[in-house]
Amino acid sequence: MLGQVAKGDRLRIACFTTVYNEAYFLPVWFSYYAKALGARNLTILDHGSNDGSLRSLRDRVSIVRLPRTGYDEQKRTDAVNAFKTVLFQYYDVVIFTDCDEFIVPDPAYYPGGLREYCKISPPLSAPVGLQVLHVVDKERPLEDGRPILRQRRFCRFHSDYCKPLIAKEPVTWTPGFHHADRKCEVARNVYLFHIKAADRDHALKRHRFLRSMAWSSATVAAGWGWHQRIGDEAFIDIYFEQPLEQLRRTTDVGFSFAEDLTRLVSSVEEKDGYCPASFAGKVARRPRRFRDCF
Repeated sequence: MLGQVAKGDRLRIACFTTVYNEAYFLPVWFSYYAKALGARNLTILDHGSNDGSLRSLRDRVSIVRLPRTGYDEQKRTDAVNAFKTVLFQYYDVVIFTDCDEFIVPDPAYYPGGLREYCKISPPLSAPVGLQVLHVVDKERPLEDGRPILRQRRFCRFHSDYCKPLIAKEPVTWTPGFHHADRKCEVARNVYLFHIKAADRDHALKRHRFLRSMAWSSATVAAGWGWHQRIGDEAFIDIYFEQPLEQLRRTTDVGFSFAEDLTRLVSSVEEKDGYCPASFAGKVARRPRRFRDCF
């Protein structure tokens, strides 16, 4: 039966991502999810990478090669939705993430990690979305070979990263994967750490690369991916200056997001599907128990 959950440790969980020249974060994505779920259960949809980023993974993970075309967000979304449907023929749980997104159940509640959470998760769930911050005046650039969360102490709640990504039953995601066509439960002790801006120099370099890509006219007209085409000053302001100014003003950096989650849930209660309001919330200090997760 489609989406039927296997019992006990036989739960079959798939995780997949899409990439284009993601040499920086893809190895971290692979390492984390391979440890959590097993490399044989991971798939990479590669949209024409030519930077060698997949060379070391080609014998360790399933790779589906897609021809390089101009970037079209609707086509990407359609491909992800279609592949998710294929995976449901063989798996009980299907997870999709970008390769800079790490779904981490709180070790204090789920010492068995992502697999333990999936055993009790609802038909569709969204983690608590957190943007990992780079406090540039106090934190050095990321060092290869060291866990990223050991090097970054602060994060900020953002509803855009509370994505409905953990599915046990068929669901259709919309462009950006922030919304879905069915009700979704927010998992309050499971977090999505978004590390796009965890290193300022890399983030700006990657932003310039993405901005220079060929974008389909339909994607631009719809406004999808607008944040990946803005100028350098606006990018630095949104991802670095604004959250760091908020950090300087805050007096409570405790790792609790109850107020933000109440606002999030109230924004979707009367709607069909899952379509939360977009807003940035509290800045918090990352607890020590997360520091070796990835």
